[in-house]
Amino acid sequence: TPMNGVIGMAELLQETQLDDDQQMYAETIAKSGSALLTIINDILNFSKIEAGKVEFAIEPFNLQTAVEDVVTLLSPKAAEKGVEITMRYDPALPEVFEGDAGRIRQVITNVAGNAVKFTREGYVYIEVTGKAQESGSHLLQLRVRDTGVGIEADRIGKIFRAFEQADNAATRNFEGTGLGLAISSQLLSLMGGSVQVESVPGEGSVFTIELPLRPGSQAAAVPQGSPQNFAGLHGLLVDDLELNRVILSERLSAWGVSCTLAASAHEGLEILADAQLDGRRFDFVILDFQMPAMDGRALAARIRAMPGFETVPLIILSSVEHALSRSDCEAIGACEFALKPVRSVQLRQVLDRVLSLPLQTAEPDASQERGSEPPEQRLKLLLAEDNRTNQLVVTKMLKNAPLDISIARNGLEAVAQFEAARPDIVLMDMMMPEMDGLEATAEMRRIEAENGGSKCPIVALTANALQSHREKCLQAGMDDFLSKPINKKALTEAISKWTGAPDLQRTGS
Repeated sequence: TPMNGVIGMAELLQETQLDDDQQMYAETIAKSGSALLTIINDILNFSKIEAGKVEFAIEPFNLQTAVEDVVTLLSPKAAEKGVEITMRYDPALPEVFEGDAGRIRQVITNVAGNAVKFTREGYVYIEVTGKAQESGSHLLQLRVRDTGVGIEADRIGKIFRAFEQADNAATRNFEGTGLGLAISSQLLSLMGGSVQVESVPGEGSVFTIELPLRPGSQAAAVPQGSPQNFAGLHGLLVDDLELNRVILSERLSAWGVSCTLAASAHEGLEILADAQLDGRRFDFVILDFQMPAMDGRALAARIRAMPGFETVPLIILSSVEHALSRSDCEAIGACEFALKPVRSVQLRQVLDRVLSLPLQTAEPDASQERGSEPPEQRLKLLLAEDNRTNQLVVTKMLKNAPLDISIARNGLEAVAQFEAARPDIVLMDMMMPEMDGLEATAEMRRIEAENGGSKCPIVALTANALQSHREKCLQAGMDDFLSKPINKKALTEAISKWTGAPDLQRTGS
């Protein structure tokens, strides 16, 4: 709760009218609060392991998606440093396994995050492979390779100990508690796995996670985009990093696409010039935005000027989120822009869009006058939260959104308000006096069952981010789960998701 107040209010403060010094102070408070929260979470995790109180929720989950989630999470930090982060998932592996997705994601985040932290330039590469065993399970190997500072031989044995880091305490260059790898090692041991490291100082490190997991039902797999058939297509991939070329090529080849690879913009232009002479065609071209000598923007413009390639679909990939706007893409003739590392599902969707015929624009409704807008529809939100600071954080984050917010100070009040005036959505704190969030949710679901009507979405708000706690919330009848400290973007996205309210992030600003 204190961290929710510190981080939430700092985020809100940054949205007010501040001078440059005040903005810098507010940003420092927010960053320091986030760093402190990481330390608190590490210590709590370590204490729970030491006390033997760790619980594992074994259920089917999509391993490829879990690894992609980690890469997406770490990409902004890597991009800030100019470090490329990418991944490869062996196409021969099943997608779905049985295990504790939250804990496995935590381990991968700790190890890969550590690699990003200690890498100043170059790349971080995550590779997932494995082999079937006689027992029916797979022995998975997840390697995290980096081009970072490396680890001295006499310190390798210490990095998995609590409160130890690879850099010497007297000359420390990197922040942190030294708990992340210790927690990961102990969690893996409890799950029957292990982690090893090989390193060369000044050249980088390779962390290898081994974990036995049993394949799960493919019903839990995430749909891989539309059924567009890519077999027989031919694409040109232009990227100065060999890893990116190989990974993209392997992924596309698995979908039936043949790929020509170019290590630079100039090599890409030469390949296209040769194709002109030979009468060969390319169905699409994928370009890296950040390349030496000639970047993706300049290369796209050169391709558009080549006879025969005026309309070839161009897809630009970048590690920088806002490298190109939609208008920038249109100006240089690019069809799509996607953030690296691009997920498999996202890549399929991008290809579907650029290879499909243009969609027909719907005719405007003649019953509506030109320029008229429908009246704003306000939704009713019930916030069940006993702490005044948390109430203030949530209401201020949503102050400009089209919401009528009512507050219940405990579970009993929440149930009474729910029965008297059915809200469109409920934000439910878990730890409250009189009646907690789980009990209140059960009562609300009972009221709905007795009186009929549509089901109201209930979103849990809790400081307990463990997967087992999330499962308790869902089993109690809740629909979603938000961890404290509450993040404004996550809060508005959850409300939009469950109510269908558009642009809530913009209106809530």
